[in-house]
Amino acid sequence: MITRHHISHLALLTCCLAFMLGAMAVHSAEAGATPVLWHLDFDEQKPGDVAKGWEPAWGEPGDNTLTISNRKAANGTNSLLLDRKTGQSDTMWGMSAKIPDVSTGWAVLSFDFLVLGSRADVNFGFEVRGTGVDERIVGLAFSDRTVSLVGYNPIQQVRLGGITSDTWYRMTLWVPTTGGKQGKAYARLERRVDEHTWMRVGITGAVNTVQPMQAYGCMMVNTAPGKRNYQLFLDDCQLAQSALAPSPEELAVRWKQDFEDDMPGSIPQGWQKLWGEMGDDILAASNTRAQTGKLSLLLDRMTSQTGTMWGMGTEFPDVNKGWAMLSYAFLVRGAGESAGFGWEVRDPSRTNLRVVNVGVANRKVSLMSSDWKISQPLGQYVEDGWYRITLWLPTAGGQQHNAYGLLEKIAPDGAVSKVAGVQTVPAMAPEGRYGQLMVTTSASNFNYQLFMDSCQLAQSDNAPAIE
Repeated sequence: MITRHHISHLALLTCCLAFMLGAMAVHSAEAGATPVLWHLDFDEQKPGDVAKGWEPAWGEPGDNTLTISNRKAANGTNSLLLDRKTGQSDTMWGMSAKIPDVSTGWAVLSFDFLVLGSRADVNFGFEVRGTGVDERIVGLAFSDRTVSLVGYNPIQQVRLGGITSDTWYRMTLWVPTTGGKQGKAYARLERRVDEHTWMRVGITGAVNTVQPMQAYGCMMVNTAPGKRNYQLFLDDCQLAQSALAPSPEELAVRWKQDFEDDMPGSIPQGWQKLWGEMGDDILAASNTRAQTGKLSLLLDRMTSQTGTMWGMGTEFPDVNKGWAMLSYAFLVRGAGESAGFGWEVRDPSRTNLRVVNVGVANRKVSLMSSDWKISQPLGQYVEDGWYRITLWLPTAGGQQHNAYGLLEKIAPDGAVSKVAGVQTVPAMAPEGRYGQLMVTTSASNFNYQLFMDSCQLAQSDNAPAIE
C-alpha cells in the first residue's frame, strides 16, 4: 500500500504518472543489491561444449542438448542454450545450477533469457529451491508467451507480462532469506531496449512464500511434457544480497499493457469484441503509431462503410481498497466531427453495471456518471497527438461515492501537461469486482482511427484535489 501522509495530491499524481511512462532499469544491483555472490555469463566457455555450472537434475533429456552457444548473447559473446528444436525428444526433465545461500536481507536472483519458437510451442518452468528434498521456494511459468510468478504457500499465480520470440528479457526475483522471514517473494520482468537499457514489462508481482528451511540450493529450469520445437537461451545469471525489495510505488501497479508483446495486425492479447457487430471495422495491434515502444492498439473505422455500433474491451485486476487509479494514452486520427466514441469502466461480474464513463465527441472529452446523466468537461484534444486519461475510481473498501478524471497532453519528448483541471462525477464501486475497460462506438460516427497505448492500473490511497 502506498502511504502519502506528508505529500500533496499533486505530488502523488506526479510520482505515479512518472512510473506510468515506463521506468528504465539496469541490473539488480541498482535495487541496492550488493555484493554479487554468484555470477555465470558463459563467455569463458567454448561454444558447443557442455555447459559448466548447469547440469541435468531429474528426468531424461533424450536428444535435447544443453550447451554453450555463440548464436545469441545478452552480454558478451556466449550464452547457455537449451535446444528442444533440433532433436525429437519432448520428455519432461529438469536442469539446475547450484547457488550459494543468502542468510540476511533479500536474495536477489536475476537472469537474462531469450526464446525462439511459436506461442504454442514455448512452455517451460523455473524454480528456486532450497537444499531440502523438492523444497520449492518460488517459481515462474512460461506459457502462451506469458510469464507468471508462482507461489507454493499456498499455490498462487500472478501474471507478470508478455514476451515475444527472439527478444532478450531480464527476470529479477527477490526471495526471502533464511534469516529474513519476509514471507513474500517479488518478481520483475524487463525487456532489453538497447545494449545498456532495459524497460519494465507488465507489473512487478508478489506471492506469499517461506524462506528456505536450511539454505538455498539451486535455480532450476523444467521442461513441459509434449512441448518442444523451441530454443531457450540463458545469460548473465546472478545472485546478490540486498537490503531492499521493490518500492511500494512499483508494487502498487496491478496491471499494465503496452502491446509490445503483440504481433502487428493481430488482435491484442486480452482484447475482444464484447457486443454488437464489428462490420468492416478493424481491431488490431499496430506499428503505425505508439506512445511508448513500437506498438499500440488500433480501432480502425477510417475505411468503414457500415457505421456499426459495438463494444470491445479487456479485463483488469480487482482493487478493493483505496482508489483504483486507471490510466491509458490515446490518439485520434480523422476529422474531429467524425470521431465519436466512449470508454466505459464496468464490473465484469454484473451485466451492464457501469462504474463511470468517458465520452468523446467533436474533439471534446467528458467525464460522465454511470447513468450518463451528469457530465463534466475534461478538455479538448487535437488530432494526431497523444493524450492521457487518468481515472480515480471508487472501491468496495474505500466506500467512496464519486470518481475523478484528468486529461493530459503528452508531447513528443514525453513531457506531460494538463489540458484542464481535475473533474469529478458521482460513481459507485462495483457490486462484484473490477474490472473491465470497454471502448464503445457510435453508429453515426466513423471515418477515424483510435489508437490506445500505455494502459495501467494502480492502487492509490488518495484522490486528486479539484482545482
